[in-house]
Amino acid sequence: MYNLIERLKICWNVLTKRNYVYFGLGKDPFMWDDNGYYDGIKKGKFAEYDNIETVIFKTDNGLSSLNELLWSSIEDYAKTRYFVKK
Repeated sequence: MYNLIERLKICWNVLTKRNYVYFGLGKDPFMWDDNGYYDGIKKGKFAEYDNIETVIFKTDNGLSSLNELLWSSIEDYAKTRYFVKK
């Protein structure tokens, strides 16, 4: 029953929120069954989904949301990969 509730939470966030992220501490925080389906979170690990636009950090360039930090990091990495392959 717990896994069903977790799956419903994930589905609800996918359908209702524009941006969400999973955070995990430690290596491989998620458990998978023999068929490759999600089977929960390992004990002592942490994972969360959240609306990342509302999380604000003070940075050297002023206030920035987690959304901006995350996507700017992905953009910077993608640019380095794009120019390396050309």
